[in-house]
This record gives sequence, structure tokens and C-alpha cells, in this order.
Amino acid sequence: IDTAKYHIVARSYNKFFKIEERPETKLENLKKSMIFPAHFYLKYNGFLGIISVWNDELFFASKKVNTGNYVEYFKTIFYNKLTPTKIKKLKQKLAKENLTAVFEVIDPLNDPHIIEYQEPDIILLDFIHNTPDFSKLPYEELQKFATENNIKIKELAYTAKTYEELEDILKETTQENYQWKNNNIEGFVIEDSNFTMLKTKTHYYDTWKYLRAKMETALTTNKFKIKEENPLEKNFMTYLKETYQNKDIDITNINIIEVRKNFLKEQIKK
Repeated sequence: IDTAKYHIVARSYNKFFKIEERPETKLENLKKSMIFPAHFYLKYNGFLGIISVWNDELFFASKKVNTGNYVEYFKTIFYNKLTPTKIKKLKQKLAKENLTAVFEVIDPLNDPHIIEYQEPDIILLDFIHNTPDFSKLPYEELQKFATENNIKIKELAYTAKTYEELEDILKETTQENYQWKNNNIEGFVIEDSNFTMLKTKTHYYDTWKYLRAKMETALTTNKFKIKEENPLEKNFMTYLKETYQNKDIDITNINIIEVRKNFLKEQIKK
């Protein structure tokens, strides 16, 4: 916000939560509150890049800040991925309609998470109005702009026309071996017809997020607690113990993606 001019410079999403995470996102309450149809969009495993136009210049931010490493990562990938012509078209749209463009920024080098990506990328998620109350352009307008300018946008995966269809999709996408087009993904962002937003995570993502936390604790404390009742956790923690215990390591250079790849290779050998 430009406090001198009382103007919203850029705007992202209101915070939203996982299904079953809070009372209002429990299924029994969603059954009463959701307005259908509801759309499932792929949730990408990166960080938010926020861009608008301020004083006739592009304004870059990431979540609550407009300076720092993540803003610079976003700028670098943005200018590498979009041609000057595409950037000009985007800037014109944002300025004319007083919008913020929200991107998912994928940076496997500087910011690896749980899901493996092969190269840096940006995915346009939404055009959001720079207003106090949240509102955004419909997905169809996002598609139209993206098609005309060859910009990658979020992918619509499923549409639930009823609560029963919502339950069926949730049951399918949270199964242990679920993949989207033969790829592991983080999960989905769900939007109903009133722009109420929710999120859901895949079993794969939740499993490896949990194991990442176990790994980070073990590497920090040099204590490798092994639970016998969970075969994957047992094998993973055993691998970590054999590989890293009592070793002089730089924890900042160890990420779950590379460790997981090496662990799975060892499992195949066995």
C-alpha cells in the first residue's frame, strides 16, 4: 500500500486453508457453505511472485516484501521466460485494469521444495483487482490472455458440480499412489463459485514433507530415531543414519529432493 496516496499498489490472495484444517474447512461444514460448481486447479510447489504497475514501472514482490532474495529470483526468471513483447502486453493490461498478476515461481536451484522440477519457470495463477475486498478475473479471461500471449497458466484438473462429486475427487486425489498425468504434484487449489478458496495436498507430498522435517531434525541433532512400524520411514531414516551420522556436513547444501533420489536408487539396488 502507498500510504501517502492511500492506494493499493499490489494485492495477492487472502489466506486460505487445507480441507479439514479449520472448523470452516471441515467437510461437514463445506457441504453447507460451498457453492457449486467447484474447480480443482493444480497447486505448484514454488513461491508466490506478485507483479503490478506503480508509477508506470513494474512493481515486483513476493508475499509481503518487495525486496530480498525471493523478489530477485522472481525478477530473473520473469525476464528470462517472457519476451519484451509479452512483458509490454502484461504491463498494459495490469495498468489499464488496475490489476496484480500473481505467479507461482519455480526455482529448483535456489529454492527446491518437495516436488522435483527440471528447470526454473513461472506459472500465471490469477489476475487480482487492486481493491480491499478480494476479487479477480474469471479463469476464462486468464486463458484468453495466456493464449494470445503464449504465457503458461495454472491448469484446471477437475470440476465438481455437486458436493458428492467433490467427495469423489478428494477420495481419488488423496490416494497413496495418486499422480497427475504420471507426475507427482503438491496438490490442488479448490475454488467454488463464490471464489471461496481451499487447498488439498497429495499423499506423496504430505509423506515427503513429513520425512523432510524428520531429516532436518536428524541432521541437526545427529540423532536418527527409527520407527519400526512405518517401512518407508524406517528405511529412509536408516539410510540417513548410514549416510550422514557423525559426518562433517553442511546442512544448508542438503535438500530433500537430492536425498530422496539417492535413497530411492539405493532401495532399487536392494
